[in-house]
Amino acid sequence: MAINSEFVREQLKRGIQAHKADDNQTARLHFQKALREDSTNIAALLWLAYITTDFDKQLFLLQRVLQFDPKNERAQRGIKWVEQQKVKEEVSSAKAGLTNNDADFAAVSLDTLKDRISADELKKKAQKGIIAQRARRRVSPLTLLLVLGLVLIGIGVWRLAFLKSTVSLAALAPSATPALIAQTDAAVDPKSTSDIVAASSSSDALAADPTSTSTPLPTATATPTPANTPVPPAPTQTPTLGPPTLTPTPLAHQPESSDEKWIEIDLSDQKIVAWEGATPVMNFTVSTGLPNTPTVQGEFRIYEKLTATRMSGPGYDLPGVPHTMYFHGGYALHGAYWHNNFGQPMSHGCVNLSLPDAESLFNWAEPILPEGITYMASTQDAPGTLVVVHQ
Repeated sequence: MAINSEFVREQLKRGIQAHKADDNQTARLHFQKALREDSTNIAALLWLAYITTDFDKQLFLLQRVLQFDPKNERAQRGIKWVEQQKVKEEVSSAKAGLTNNDADFAAVSLDTLKDRISADELKKKAQKGIIAQRARRRVSPLTLLLVLGLVLIGIGVWRLAFLKSTVSLAALAPSATPALIAQTDAAVDPKSTSDIVAASSSSDALAADPTSTSTPLPTATATPTPANTPVPPAPTQTPTLGPPTLTPTPLAHQPESSDEKWIEIDLSDQKIVAWEGATPVMNFTVSTGLPNTPTVQGEFRIYEKLTATRMSGPGYDLPGVPHTMYFHGGYALHGAYWHNNFGQPMSHGCVNLSLPDAESLFNWAEPILPEGITYMASTQDAPGTLVVVHQ
């Protein structure tokens, strides 16, 4: 779906005016409208972060700015400032939680602990010094020489034993003979992967016409008898072919777990399949973008869900578009009440579903809207369902 740039500019202008009039609630509504039309609008994201007082929401909005513009200095400075403010807030809360008695008790306990540690360390050091002094008195030079000699003898014996065992093992090790190597190489079938693929791809053609290979027939020969007896042709054997080898079609996405939700949009077949792991749970016939306004291809995630929203652009203005799920810029999955020609490209780039199908997919996909909530955006902790679009 094409973005209405004029509408976005007007909403930004009204939002800034409302902020200057100290009406941040109205300003927030205008900035949110601008983002619904253009989810990648940097100015709207920065303004929303600026007027929001919740540190977590500010971080989320500023991080989204960096997703679209990684070198945005305002967003980088904003994230540093928010993190500093969060640390200050946590320190203040911790200080406020301690009473004066708690602080005095903590200080006394810390001093007492330090004194105990110092005393214990002094005792340990003194004990170590006494033990070392006693050891030096008891060990004589003769004893040291005796111990050293025994160590040297042990090392020599060990080295002799090790060398002998090494020689014995080397003598027992079998050597590879040329005949054995030749047999091993001959047993390996060097058939390449491309040959296997070619053989499986040609099996359908063989199964369709199993008698395509012609067998030459013997020609009749004349006999010297007066009567010309025709020689019947010899029967030919039809080669027996087995069933074609079926190669499983790989999935468009390899799920990380058996319950991972993801949505596959096939532009060629005009189909949607909702998957949980490798198991399809729902499938719908849809209408995607026309040739001049094609649906974007790639892997995306649902970042915003609305039970209904207004969509407008050059040549159209559609109020109350139901069960809308944005997955990339202005591209969305949503219900379509203005046509029933599903199975054919019909849209300006969005993916149109029938009203019942749109509701079913909306209720299944993440993030799940709580009862009574009409709008929700995905977060880093709760990312939206993966959307895979391909031909």
